[in-house]
Amino acid sequence: MENIRVLRKQSGLTMKQLGIELGMAESTISLYETGKRSPDIQSLIRIADFFNVSLDCLCGREYETIERQLPKQNNQLMKLFDQLNEEGQEKLIVYADDLVSSGKYIKICKSYVAQNA
Repeated sequence: MENIRVLRKQSGLTMKQLGIELGMAESTISLYETGKRSPDIQSLIRIADFFNVSLDCLCGREYETIERQLPKQNNQLMKLFDQLNEEGQEKLIVYADDLVSSGKYIKICKSYVAQNA
C-alpha cells in the first residue's frame, strides 16, 4: 500500500496526523505504508474516502480496455504534438518530463505511484 504514503506526502500530512484523521494509530499507518500489514476493506474505504480516490487507485490497480476513449485533452495534445517538428517534439517531451519529475502535477492513479513510491 505504498500509494497511501504517496497520497499522505502529497497532502503534507505526517503518519501521526493521518492516523488521527482516520482514527488509526500512527504505527498502523506505518505498517500499511511499508506493506507489513494490509488494511481491511473498511479501512481501505475510509482511506480512499479521505483522499477522495477510488479503491482501484488506492490499491494501484490499473486497467485498460479497447473501448476506452481518450480524454479530450489527450486528443488535443496529440494533435499539437503531431504539428511540431522533431526538435519541437523533443522540447515538449523534455518539458513534460520536467513536470512529471517535479511531482507537483502528477495524477496519483497512474503507474507513477508504483514507480516512485
